[in-house]
Amino acid sequence: QAQPDTWITALLGDYHRRYPKIRIVLLEDEPALLLHAVADGRLDVALVGLAEPPPAGVQVEPVSVEPLVVAVPTTHRLATHSSVAVADLADVDLATLVHGTGLRAVVEREFARAGIAPRIVVETTDLGLLLDLVTHGIGVAVLPANVAAGRSDLAGVPISPPLWRRIGLARRDVGPMSPAGRAFLRLAADNGPQTER
Repeated sequence: QAQPDTWITALLGDYHRRYPKIRIVLLEDEPALLLHAVADGRLDVALVGLAEPPPAGVQVEPVSVEPLVVAVPTTHRLATHSSVAVADLADVDLATLVHGTGLRAVVEREFARAGIAPRIVVETTDLGLLLDLVTHGIGVAVLPANVAAGRSDLAGVPISPPLWRRIGLARRDVGPMSPAGRAFLRLAADNGPQTER
């Protein structure tokens, strides 16, 4: 699953200050499962990585689009490259999030388009752990640029042509929604999505 960026955490903080008696429950799961929970009404909204189209009856508003980079230890041979193509990663060990996450779906799709199989040596559900694994030389990782930028022990090498992480706020097209869910969506609409592309 995609990590919430500062926009969504700020939005949740604002929501909590406006509606302090509403309990916020954050669930982490595969995007497809979250989208189906929205479709059948078990969730009012979901923040998901957009690697695949949503199921019927679910509308997704993009809230974040950012470039992906190849995160490598600063001592890795790719660290000094100005950019890297997906095909250049054919013989490189990869660390990645588990199958079913939006970021993993992008990796699988783009490697398939390049006609190569990713050489995955480790996978995890935790983005922080993934960064630490890469730092210690257990593969390189395709990550959002802002995630890699926060680490002095990693270099974020741009991918050419560019790949993008897209995150969206999903809700049902029709059907009942809780008053708390409607208030959250109004607040999200008032604060506007943070898209770059």
